[in-house]
Amino acid sequence: MIDLSPFVGARIYLAFGLWSNASETADGWYIDDVAVFSSDFVSPVTLENPRAASFQSGVGVISGWACHANEIVIELDGIPLKAGYGTTREDTRSRCGDANNGFSLLWNWNNLGAGEHTVRALIDGVEFANTTVRVTTFGEDTFPRGLRGTFPIPGFPRPGENKRLRWEESLQNFVIIP
Repeated sequence: MIDLSPFVGARIYLAFGLWSNASETADGWYIDDVAVFSSDFVSPVTLENPRAASFQSGVGVISGWACHANEIVIELDGIPLKAGYGTTREDTRSRCGDANNGFSLLWNWNNLGAGEHTVRALIDGVEFANTTVRVTTFGEDTFPRGLRGTFPIPGFPRPGENKRLRWEESLQNFVIIP
């Protein structure tokens, strides 16, 4: 038996060879009783947000689902954060057999600073997603306070229409208002 556990999460290639010092010729050889398996069952799992190469700012939710997990960890630039797991998700019932499969982590993207950042997601210590996002901020302050105001956006969302934006401190982002 050969233990391949040091290679969990990596792409590897297995090769088989035959060495013989016999002087007789043989018709060939075959491989029998080979099994590759994992003793650590990894549940069907999906990171839905953030999407790869997406732009993030303000307070957002990192989320997805996993059929079975003891722990979901989200690493942001190598910093591990435990996500809440067990939110009701009826859309996973047919795949998982139950509906308490959602996970989420509320995060202020400004804490990372402007630029590209790595988001890694792990289920019970095994990576299942790895992506890069671009964070935009208003500068040095990780949580701007006291900003107020509404702003007209003419021609949005279509020519001839007008919407207004309002700064929401709790979201650290703008929202569209009537």
